[in-house]
Amino acid sequence: MKNYRIRLGVSGDLEALLLIESECFSSDVSFNSRQLKYLLAKKSILVATDHTNYAIGQITILIRHHSILNNLRIYNLAVRSPYQGQGIGKALLESAFKKYANQNTKRITLEVEEDSPAIKFYSSFGFKIESKLKGYYTKDKNGFRMVYHTT
Repeated sequence: MKNYRIRLGVSGDLEALLLIESECFSSDVSFNSRQLKYLLAKKSILVATDHTNYAIGQITILIRHHSILNNLRIYNLAVRSPYQGQGIGKALLESAFKKYANQNTKRITLEVEEDSPAIKFYSSFGFKIESKLKGYYTKDKNGFRMVYHTT
């Protein structure tokens, strides 16, 4: 049984989003309050909420407008640890795909740590490793740029 729902993030989610950021990301890569307020105002965050409407997961995507075709960038996808393994990350990613389906999107990109289990997750959706990003996260921590081609 599904114990969550997906909706657009709103300003009232800020406290919960800060908690998700602090639990799921290190402070050097997590969004701060000012950044989250901006992203919420841009309607760039989808949240998964529990039965009390409290955010337990989120995905942040920004669209980059180009002349004919647009690019989407996934900045993060995170689910609080007590709720992981319930299909929430998958539902967030699928909801983001649906939200941007009619945006003339050419490709969707994201960055991930080179040793992250998330690589397998994103690969299951059709994302491919496009390039290695040496020193992307820290001097000694590399990343991969992954891409999903929509056309």
